Formats: sequence, structure tokens, C-alpha cells
Amino acid sequence: MRGRKPSVPHQVIIDAVILFKDRVIATDNDGVKHVVVGTNDVWMDISMHLNGRISKNALHLFVHNGRHGVKEALGLLPAIVQENTNQMKKPDELYCQTDSDLTDDSDNPDFLPKKKHFISVYIFTIRMAANTASRSSWTPLLAEHFWEHTNLPCCISFKRAKVFTEGNVYICVIGRCSICCSHFKGFVKEKPSGNSSSEVGHLIEVQLCDIPQVLIYKDLTYELRGVVNYRRGNSKLRTSVGHYNAYCKRSGKQWELIDDLKKKAVSSKENTKVICEFVIYSI
Repeated sequence: MRGRKPSVPHQVIIDAVILFKDRVIATDNDGVKHVVVGTNDVWMDISMHLNGRISKNALHLFVHNGRHGVKEALGLLPAIVQENTNQMKKPDELYCQTDSDLTDDSDNPDFLPKKKHFISVYIFTIRMAANTASRSSWTPLLAEHFWEHTNLPCCISFKRAKVFTEGNVYICVIGRCSICCSHFKGFVKEKPSGNSSSEVGHLIEVQLCDIPQVLIYKDLTYELRGVVNYRRGNSKLRTSVGHYNAYCKRSGKQWELIDDLKKKAVSSKENTKVICEFVIYSI
């Protein structure tokens, strides 16, 4: 089956990129040339030059991945005279290679050496009841953790994750960078203890009316006074961008929202859902 015909021929894209060559290629302090980042305005300008037939993100990916010899045309790579297909391996074969396969074969001049990077990150505790984690729950969690400890500009998509109940490995995650096509395999070797504080976890989301109104401890009765609520950002990490606010219970049993982003307290209903960080009681 033949694939769909591209809306813009490859050579037309390459010719357009060459017109903006001075802006597409940047030189760092060491004199090394590289393709500018995807947020640079040049990609939108090239897209407009092509009448919007290809998006700026697709243009950046086209050049960054060096498709159809565009990097050779820009002078970033030497021109390929002859390609030895016998020595090139498919991405799936590279993905399935073991550690012993990722070595440099210096005896073969046509062999492209592969680099292995071992990156040690701090073990982070995860509260997860299921034995198998879905992609949707692991991808944003680990991608942000990976960036915080490495600062590598990789857009990692985790294909699968497995939680082991026995053995030396607690969690194994496998992913791939959609930009540079690097493969990622990570391990969490220690299972968090039941009473460990979790930097990554699922906070309790509950309605205000469902929170216990009275707490009895050592013959003393404590009444509910308020709830500290955390409004997190798009990530599930507690360290992600967000802020705290509080719901206070007044003497008339009415709830009010105290938020530094609002000019004054806002009356709230009892069925308001909150993400509880702290619940405050007093005598």
C-alpha cells in the first residue's frame, strides 16, 4: 500500500529552509553549529513562506531529524555519497539491543558507534496501587522528573511501565524521545515504605461537607475550622507550578475561600470539591 502524497514536496521544503539558512543555523560558544530550537520565529516565517501548507512544528522536526538530506544541504553534515544499508539497523532492532550490543566496533569503518549514557537520578516515592501503570499516568510524571535532574531537551514518551512485586527492580519504564529518537530505559529499585512522605502522590479530593466536622482525641473535642487546598498545575508533581489557598469555616457554618489571587474572601458552597493538603481543627 502506498502512503499519502505529501502536501509539500520534500525538495520544496529544503529549498525554503535554505533561503532562511542564516536564521535556521546557530553557532554556540564552542563554534559548533546546530539547528535552532522549535520556538524560534524562523519556523513560522518559513511556514508563511510556504503559504501555511506545513506547520512550524513539522518544519522544525523535518530539519532537526535531518530528513531527506536537509542537514547535508545546510552544510551541517557531509554529503552522503553511498549508503551501506547492510550496516544500518532499524530503530526496532536498536531498541531491542542489550547492553553488550551498544559498543563501538572500531574494526568496521562503516559501523556507526552508539553512545550509552547512564544517568543517576534520585529515587522518588510513588503511591500506586495497580501493578501495571498506564502510559497516561506515567508519561507526565517521569518526563518532568527526568527534566528536573538532567536538563536534557528530550520530549520523552513512555511506551510502557511495569511494577514488579518481586525481584530487585520495583518499576521499569521504557520510553523514546520524539525529537532526537533516543531510547530511554529507567528503573526504580526500591519500593517506598507505607509511611514514607511522597513528593509524588495522589492527594485527596473531597467535598467540604464530607470532611469530618468533629474530631475527638484524648477526651478533647476539636471542631473543623478550615482546609488548606493546593491548586496544582498541569503536572501531577507537587513541585509543579501551583499555589495554595484556604477554605475557612465561619461561625455561621458558612465556608469562605481565602485566595491571594482574589481581592476578598469568596463565599463557597458545602459541595465544593477541594484537594486537601491539610485539615485544620481547633478546640
